[in-house]
Amino acid sequence: MHPGDKEDSCDVRDIAERKITKDREKRLLKGEIDSKQCEMEAHLDIIRDGVESRLVECIEKKDFQKYRVDYVYDGKVMESRAMEMGERQLELVPKDRAAEGQDQAKGTLAHV
Repeated sequence: MHPGDKEDSCDVRDIAERKITKDREKRLLKGEIDSKQCEMEAHLDIIRDGVESRLVECIEKKDFQKYRVDYVYDGKVMESRAMEMGERQLELVPKDRAAEGQDQAKGTLAHV
């Protein structure tokens, strides 16, 4: 055994530990970068399309006189469509919902 052998083995262990730590940090950073790139691509798609589609809490209002269905979000009509034949019949609604005067559809897809 040489006098410097103990120090050399400590240096080798220290270098190996640093390499393991560096590799672990590189993997973590790569994961964070990949996640941010996916997020950025999603935002770029929204910008390119000019429309953001997501689930929002909104109210579905049915106008049986005009045969229209409006989707109201934050007090504004975000989308309107004609009623389908199956929707043109008045619905029987429980008393508590009838008192509200509107039919709510939570989590309806609307373009905002």
